[in-house]
Amino acid sequence: IVVCPTESAKEYISQFNRNVYTSFDYFEDDIKIRKSDFSPNNQLTLVWEGMGVTAKHIFSIAPVLEKFKGKVKLRLITDRSYKLGGLFNVDVIKLFSKAKFDYEFFDWEKDSFSKHIVEADVAIIPLDKSDKVALHKPENKLILFWQHGIPVLTSDTPAYIRAFSEVDYNLTCGNLKDWEKKIELFISGKFNSRQHMDSVNNYLQKYRSREKFMMTWGRIFEEALKVGRS
Repeated sequence: IVVCPTESAKEYISQFNRNVYTSFDYFEDDIKIRKSDFSPNNQLTLVWEGMGVTAKHIFSIAPVLEKFKGKVKLRLITDRSYKLGGLFNVDVIKLFSKAKFDYEFFDWEKDSFSKHIVEADVAIIPLDKSDKVALHKPENKLILFWQHGIPVLTSDTPAYIRAFSEVDYNLTCGNLKDWEKKIELFISGKFNSRQHMDSVNNYLQKYRSREKFMMTWGRIFEEALKVGRS
């Protein structure tokens, strides 16, 4: 059998193997702290967390971040460098050295990344949708941020649209104008983050609980045993 993270991946793989199942990552055990204070920072702080190799996607919204220079600061939590193809070293710090927007860098460390996330106001997940791998990413990063208790702005990929359809407010962005409007909404202080996160927590309890995770993998192993016996 095959286990994959999204329905689009399942649909594709099913051309070659009909025994395909979806699952999700479970992060709760890695999260050290959750956001409880929604008082805005003097300069709206956006946070992005992830592997250095995916940091390039931030530049897909660079014009918006540049427009809000002085009002918005981006917090990067990632690797200082990564190897491309296992051979060439890419310097992430150097990649952002020419950025024209306000940002700060934090090394990704297991004991501190949660603290850096919850100190921010809003998390962001911009993706270059011309990248097919990025377009069909699962909602795992969104869930990670939501489990930290922080609101999230994302690109409007299939997985993110599906997740936001289950909560009270759609914070996906289809273009730069959407990113600009929704960042302005948070700058204005008119968005009720606490109310939104109450809705998100209902979603997490329904679809992303430890019980749901264990049930999903229980079913996968049961199906694997059936296939093995046949």
